[in-house]
Amino acid sequence: MIINRRTLSAAACMCLLCGLPLMAITRTVSKNNTGTYTLIQAAVNASVPGDTVKILDAATYPEQVTIDSTKNSLTLTSANPTSLNKPKIVWQDQVNEGPKTCAEAQIDSLITFDQNGALRLMRAHNVVINGIAVDGGGVLPFGSPNPVWPAQGSPKTSCQYPLVHGNTGIVLWISG
Repeated sequence: MIINRRTLSAAACMCLLCGLPLMAITRTVSKNNTGTYTLIQAAVNASVPGDTVKILDAATYPEQVTIDSTKNSLTLTSANPTSLNKPKIVWQDQVNEGPKTCAEAQIDSLITFDQNGALRLMRAHNVVINGIAVDGGGVLPFGSPNPVWPAQGSPKTSCQYPLVHGNTGIVLWISG
């Protein structure tokens, strides 16, 4: 890409060279169509690092929201973070419940119990969550009564312990 420095300010040139966005954008969400989006995840998906996703109403959003490393430095906030009446993310994650067997515990992609949640920060950094209520959608214990995990020092295929877990509201998965 050729940049004509006469048309860009020095700050803009530095942002382009660093790969940072030139200007953060606020993406609005509401159930009553006063926002640009009606789903929080759609606004998150459209965002880039440094953007803000602002929920304008205090509605309940029955969706799983995932913020990953492509959205570092994202802010997810309500229009009035100090209000007692907050927007609520409600989701009962019934997908991320693995492994179910000792054989599945040997395959990293099938170990998902630690990624179970309504609001998931997955390898994301510098994310701000402000004025949002999060609910795991009710109690949902899960696991396997069969041995899934080996004892320390035992061969990986010699499983002795079951997986006992439950759904969560917020999960921070390799995030900071």
